Amino acid sequence: MSIREKAYYLLREAVIDGSLKPGERLVEDSLAAQYNVSRTPLREAIHKLEMEGFLQRLPSRGLVVAELSGKEVEELYQVRGYLEGLAAHEFTRNLTPDNRNMVSTLRQNVVYYHDNGEQEKVLESCKQLHRFVRENCGHKICREYIEKMDLHIARYRRLGVRQAGRVEQAYQEHLQIMDAMLVGDPQAAEETMRGHVLNSAKVAFEAIKAYIQQAE
Repeated sequence: MSIREKAYYLLREAVIDGSLKPGERLVEDSLAAQYNVSRTPLREAIHKLEMEGFLQRLPSRGLVVAELSGKEVEELYQVRGYLEGLAAHEFTRNLTPDNRNMVSTLRQNVVYYHDNGEQEKVLESCKQLHRFVRENCGHKICREYIEKMDLHIARYRRLGVRQAGRVEQAYQEHLQIMDAMLVGDPQAAEETMRGHVLNSAKVAFEAIKAYIQQAE
């Protein structure tokens, strides 16, 4: 990993996990010292993050972390719903014995963790399903766009996933998705996946409203 790449990944992760808060002003000298990099690779990393929409420059404040936005949530999840639905459809349509076995194993794991009250492992297994589907759906462009969007969605997901009842709801939704895949129904897999993503959007949107109200 180059110094520029190191600076890019560290800075991006700080934005995504909330270490750098929305609207927070960033100073290049402080960032260079914090990440132990010179200003040239740091500026290259900052430029890339600006292009990707994680950072922005405001006339009155300079370089800041991009604000969270209800409109952005709505648009991100709407597009992601179609893309993840497409990935689920293509994955199921071309389901191989090995992929079927993996989905079956993931389903067993999710049920086991749920029944034993291990919510963190339930969530991680659900994430693993999403990753496995997009990596094995056979649609390169779909996979690449989902991965790019997922970085932005991660900023919102961390605010919404802990809302009361959401883990249980997500658990049930993922069972429906996997069941559709295991019976070889591409249309049902697509529809249940899209429905799950749109339900996640509703939770994220409410979390954003609460976050903005607290910030005010």
